[in-house]
Amino acid sequence: MKKKTSKKIGIALAIIAAAAAFLALITLLTLGEQNRGNNSDPTLSPTASDNPAETSVPIVIEDGSERSLGYGIELKNIASVSGIYYEDGSNAMLTDFLSATFYNNSDTYIQYAAIRLNCDGVEYNFELSVVPPKSYIRAFDKNKKSAPVRVVSAKGEVMQYVAFSETPSLHENLFEITAAENVLYVKNISGKDITDDFYICYKNYDSGILIGGICYSLKIEGGIAAGETYTAYARHFSTRYSMLMFVNYHEQD
Repeated sequence: MKKKTSKKIGIALAIIAAAAAFLALITLLTLGEQNRGNNSDPTLSPTASDNPAETSVPIVIEDGSERSLGYGIELKNIASVSGIYYEDGSNAMLTDFLSATFYNNSDTYIQYAAIRLNCDGVEYNFELSVVPPKSYIRAFDKNKKSAPVRVVSAKGEVMQYVAFSETPSLHENLFEITAAENVLYVKNISGKDITDDFYICYKNYDSGILIGGICYSLKIEGGIAAGETYTAYARHFSTRYSMLMFVNYHEQD
């Protein structure tokens, strides 16, 4: 009886862990905005088009900064940052929080990864979403903990990992997407009506590095008629500091 009970508990714990990873992924992919308008021009909020000045002070890990964490994810460096905090979608200005730069040194497109770093006994947690192969990403501690002044030893591990089952696509045969500040124009070039909801996913990007673990997901509700252009307000989208990642749409057979 004890063996059966132990097996049932193990299965239950595995299901709970999988559910937790799924919920964390959904949170990262849906933070941002949902567009519920139509094809009319949006009323834009007064948001800055450029990133405000940010200070980033590298922290030397005395026993070596670069390390492999598993699944091809490498820690490149950590730093104390004062500037925009992206991870919760608030874009609040904070001081002295910890950033970590990771490299996806694999041929796998990461959908979600949860990473824990331990710096001299202090735990920091990072969540990454939508990271292409051979890409750098700079993420920020999800709990907004203050960065250490110095680090003698750091250890890291990947706690949860989900890869895309197929390579994400912008579906350029279906949609033509152009951008202005805080606005995306989505034209249906498929030659047929698209009636289902779909999402456009984008990330912050600067100087060859994805900025923030967060991926903004913009909902296009009700689809787009053939040949029509949908004007979508995207309050986190910057023409200088954003990159379109993929369109979450499944073609109907």
